[in-house]
Amino acid sequence: MLPRPLIRPAELAPHIGDVRLIEACGATDAATLASRPTIVNAVRVGYSDLAARVDDAAFGGRHPLPPIEEFCKLVASWGIDATTSVAIVDSATLAMDAGARCYWMLRAIGLTDVRYVTTTMPELLAACGRNTALPPSASVATLTPAHWLMPIVDIEGIEAARQDPKRRIFDARTNPRYRGDVEPIDPVAGHIPGSRNAPFADDLETPTSMKSDEALRARYTELMKNISADNTIVYCGSGVTACQTLIAMEAAGFPNAILYVGSWSEWSRRLDKPIGRGDEI
Repeated sequence: MLPRPLIRPAELAPHIGDVRLIEACGATDAATLASRPTIVNAVRVGYSDLAARVDDAAFGGRHPLPPIEEFCKLVASWGIDATTSVAIVDSATLAMDAGARCYWMLRAIGLTDVRYVTTTMPELLAACGRNTALPPSASVATLTPAHWLMPIVDIEGIEAARQDPKRRIFDARTNPRYRGDVEPIDPVAGHIPGSRNAPFADDLETPTSMKSDEALRARYTELMKNISADNTIVYCGSGVTACQTLIAMEAAGFPNAILYVGSWSEWSRRLDKPIGRGDEI
């Protein structure tokens, strides 16, 4: 296949029969999904496949990672092993349908031949016509990494990083949520002090299309300002849309930035953690 991480529908269409296609559907209900056309043999994946059950969001956030061995078994049930070529497309809305989170998780269990489609399923359908994706294999080997292979940080790591001038923390939420003007989901409005706002939506041309690699490179060259990717942490509300930013950074030439999975949903519930409001430079 073509270079990762991003692939456009016209680039994927000639290869669609050779890839396991995952359609990321976020929290879309079954009835709505049943009314949406999809590509034959696509595997539909939702939030419940990409996160563990939440007991207390103060410890891990609203969408904590599942046990890695359980996720690896699930991936095998999708017909994916270390040799499988995978493409992931969001069902209707980039980021919110969790395709980027799925991409990050597949990379984090050791898969390398993974691509993220720059548009949503309707655009991919238009490019592929009646072609079908790779059918599921009868039996595949389960991957067995001992731990997540992509860089992650916990809440104490964030506490240390926000006070380190050699580190950078990006908040991928909208500016009103970052500033603390509104908070539609979590109990407290604001941001992690020391973080900078880098809304994931600024990586999109439209809600269903990402910007070009060149535009992303220009954006992140300006945002990084001589800080390396491996000294950069990204968070959002619950560790889902931050993965969209991580993909954009990879496409821009800044791979291996760090995901704070717990994100604002964890930080904002910890009474011992400070809350930032307004803009920070």
